[in-house]
Amino acid sequence: MPCLDAVDTWLRRWKVTPSVTKCTATLFTLDLRESGGKVKPHLTLRGEELPYSRNPTFLGIKFDPQLTFADHIDDLKAKMSRRRRCLQALAGKTWGSHRRTIRAAYIGYIRALFDYGAAVFGTYAAPSLAGTEYQRVIRLPPSDPGKSLFRKEVQPRLQHRAYKAWQRTCDDATAAGRPPPKPPDETAALPQRPCLRRVGKWLAEEAGIEELPVEPMAFYSCDPPWLGHRGGITFRVDLPVATRRSDPPAVRREAALRAIAELPHPDVTIWSDGSARGGTEQGGAGALIQFHHLNREETVRAPAGAVCSSLRAELTAMREALAAVAGLEDGELASTKLLNTLAENGTETVLQWVPGHAGLDGNETADRLAGEATAGDQDSAPIDLSSARAAVTRHVRELSRRRATAAHPHPDPTPGHDSLARWGSVTLSQLRTGTSPLTRDTLHKIGLAADDKCPACGETDSVAHLLTDCPAYEAARRRRWGVDPRLVDVLGGPAAKVVAFIEGVGADRAAARPACAAALLGGLARPWTT
Repeated sequence: MPCLDAVDTWLRRWKVTPSVTKCTATLFTLDLRESGGKVKPHLTLRGEELPYSRNPTFLGIKFDPQLTFADHIDDLKAKMSRRRRCLQALAGKTWGSHRRTIRAAYIGYIRALFDYGAAVFGTYAAPSLAGTEYQRVIRLPPSDPGKSLFRKEVQPRLQHRAYKAWQRTCDDATAAGRPPPKPPDETAALPQRPCLRRVGKWLAEEAGIEELPVEPMAFYSCDPPWLGHRGGITFRVDLPVATRRSDPPAVRREAALRAIAELPHPDVTIWSDGSARGGTEQGGAGALIQFHHLNREETVRAPAGAVCSSLRAELTAMREALAAVAGLEDGELASTKLLNTLAENGTETVLQWVPGHAGLDGNETADRLAGEATAGDQDSAPIDLSSARAAVTRHVRELSRRRATAAHPHPDPTPGHDSLARWGSVTLSQLRTGTSPLTRDTLHKIGLAADDKCPACGETDSVAHLLTDCPAYEAARRRRWGVDPRLVDVLGGPAAKVVAFIEGVGADRAAARPACAAALLGGLARPWTT
């Protein structure tokens, strides 16, 4: 309740009326005796009790009492599945958009659902896989060495990595005759799933930000606008003449000089710039300060952080330069407060944007200083919340990409794929994913074949079997790829060879296909040639 009272005080000060009926209360806990609505908190706001919600939705993310995000992921999969149907209207087997167009539509319309909030719900993706792996291992024969990787009495899904690391250390100590070490902390052997804080800590370690110093949250308390505006601060983000990045440097330089000429004659001019390698790491901030009344110049260099964005580097340059002008050390205040401090002292400040790399001496100097600052002590620069969130998001996306690549039979592109006709392009895409109506394992999986055996040799029929192993097509295969080709050789070679091979063996495949499958796929099939 004290926190709700503080929120109510802030709302009243800023003249905001909350809609209590749209607010909810949820108890987040790992204790199974309290989660799932067994214990409901009774909280009030403005004299009204907040209704209880087991799965509140905040900013598009569905929460659950144990913060496993399982409900959100289930909803997400359903939404992505519904949106995937729209792609079916864009293309068919023999007609439709190019696969590059379909891929762009998938990324913007379907994968965007996953990307939003991935830094939050994606934290549970890696630990939740341990349960699946455990179920696979316990079915291994007793003699399999993989059986020893897991202890039957404790499922990895119910452990967290700190406990497993400590357990391995204990085993090593026992083997060496040393006493086992103490657990890493008092909650290392929790009987439940690890909490979001712990999973987030592991993810921060994997993303490379766990050991970085953290910038404290800067809650700058300013007055509401109706209590008076100090003025004295002007932002100009346009130029007198509109320019584009593709314009010649001379054109952009002329427009920037016109904007500078329109500014009031200053006592101090600051040229600031920021730099970050790849826009994500090794940030540097630089600024050139010109004291016109003293006929003197000063330079500022500061590391912006081992993990940071270009915007963060730019803001660091502004902060350090303003702190130097205000006579403070190490940019100890936020940029917003520094600007207001200058305004309170009667200083008129104008912030003018100018295009970079346009031949402006001051800007080029600031750019050089920022580049030099990237070589500074980055580990001492604190990481801000925005940069940390971006780093976790990138790591989760990389995890997703690696898993998709590992599950893909042939992730590398096939040369000439884009130049194929529609039928050949679709057929090759199906073969590359390992799911093709030309193979019995796929037809059996969708209920269109009684078994998954190859009609020619009786072995399990799959894409790899069709392209590299089936003896019935050895002659056609040898003419194109030689003796005993590997799947990577077949799908990694010219796409036209794969399509020609399928066309050559297609008559036998079509004749052996079950009647129900032939009826279903007849509208998609191309007339076979031999």
